[in-house]
Amino acid sequence: MERGKIILVFCFLVLIFSSQVALAEEGPEFRFFQRLSLFEREASGHLGPMDLRGDQTWGNGVQLEAQLRIDEIADKIARVARFKTHEVQPGETLWDISRKYGIDVATLAGVNHDIANVHNIRVGDVIRVINIRGTIHKAKDGETVDCIAKEYGVCPEEIRMVNGDDLSRLNPGQEVVVPGAKPPDFAERGGTLDSFIWPVSGGRISSHFGPRWGGFHEGLDIAVPTGTPVRATKEGYVIFSGWNGGYGNVVDIDHGGGVVTRYAHNSRLLVRRGSFVYQGQVIAYSGNTGRSTGPHVHFEIRHNGRPVNPIRYLPPR
Repeated sequence: MERGKIILVFCFLVLIFSSQVALAEEGPEFRFFQRLSLFEREASGHLGPMDLRGDQTWGNGVQLEAQLRIDEIADKIARVARFKTHEVQPGETLWDISRKYGIDVATLAGVNHDIANVHNIRVGDVIRVINIRGTIHKAKDGETVDCIAKEYGVCPEEIRMVNGDDLSRLNPGQEVVVPGAKPPDFAERGGTLDSFIWPVSGGRISSHFGPRWGGFHEGLDIAVPTGTPVRATKEGYVIFSGWNGGYGNVVDIDHGGGVVTRYAHNSRLLVRRGSFVYQGQVIAYSGNTGRSTGPHVHFEIRHNGRPVNPIRYLPPR
């Protein structure tokens, strides 16, 4: 009887060991398909912290090494460019779509060459969406990956990695994804490369940047009714969201390169510190909080802590 129990326990341990080995062997494929589905879950807003790690049932010891190898493979696979399509819905803008899929407008323009103007898309238009930021370059006769990389100022190996195909010989017209690049004609199609979009639609400038009332006005005041949507003028990270004395309810966004924008006197704030926001995303509703003479948005652009004239960076109205 005792011998039978020992045999039963032994068989049970062998079964467990075999299942763990099988998991380790099938892990790369599992992670592969799981990483592929991240793009879908990002789009639907169901991406959770567990998704970033994949299967959480790994144990200790020798399995840790296998897990690290699988993570490395999955990271490489996740960097390969993948596409899906999106049909434009009523009321949608390219900024709405970029926010939904977690990419910027320049990328959407870069992979949809038929969009003549980024401000003019129609209901029913089918737009290609990509899982990484960048643009599509159509190869010219005799062009190589190294030539393309030099044109856009990116690493040739990055181009080879994200495309996942043999690019040793390019055919004329072949589409090549260039990671991190923006389409050269983006500005001509209504986009903004180094400038910003306006924080609100409509309204009149009630006070310009410069000397005012014996002091210096460090921003631009745009008179709009309370409750007007206030949008991020460029993508970046929220570094402050809350009450700031005379500014009232304020949002500050860091856009990198020492550039920070400020949106003041809001009635309601929609973002928190640490949030990443996309260009065109509604971050607040305008108001009359703080030291204010009427409902408006006070908008500032600061470079390395110094205020600059926003009109120099905003597109013409």
